[in-house]
Amino acid sequence: MPGTDFVFPPLAYGLGCLNAAYYLLRWHDGRDIRMLGSGNAGARNAGRVLGRGAFALVLVLDAAKGLMAVSAAKALAPAMVPLCAVAVTLGHIFPAQLGWRGGKGVATVIGVMAMLDLEVLALAVGAFAFAQAVGQRTVPAALLSFAVGCAFALVFKPLAVVVPVLALAVLLVLSHTARLPLREPPTDRHDSRTTP
Repeated sequence: MPGTDFVFPPLAYGLGCLNAAYYLLRWHDGRDIRMLGSGNAGARNAGRVLGRGAFALVLVLDAAKGLMAVSAAKALAPAMVPLCAVAVTLGHIFPAQLGWRGGKGVATVIGVMAMLDLEVLALAVGAFAFAQAVGQRTVPAALLSFAVGCAFALVFKPLAVVVPVLALAVLLVLSHTARLPLREPPTDRHDSRTTP
């Protein structure tokens, strides 16, 4: 019902706050993944610390959050789809219950875009794969994919897609180029290797 539509973005944010990498490692051995490996609470660092199975599991769970948030909004509160797309990503990157220190948001955005616009997602993934194939490191390749996705959306997509795509791109650029708020230097790294 229209009168209850505004509950969906806060619910999407709460869903985004359920950080799979953080809770998986807490359940596994009680450690904080943000103090290990690259210090990021995401799929790549989960794979670094716990192995490929953890990478795959966290990737699927984080993407599922984005997919669920947008699909629920599409079915029950279509006007809230753009806000829910951004809110679930904000929850993943800045989870309130974890001191605003979460993951980078890529897997969650993949889930969001799978429901929001597959063409933009496919083009961005293609740009990332191409950049990696020609030797670009992960962060430059990711930034290129964000730019390509935004450019395509601006030219070919309606405002209902353009606005969340641009907002998500800004969040991803910030999460890939700046330290997360309140992050402290790791003191108990299991693996000293870092990612870009």
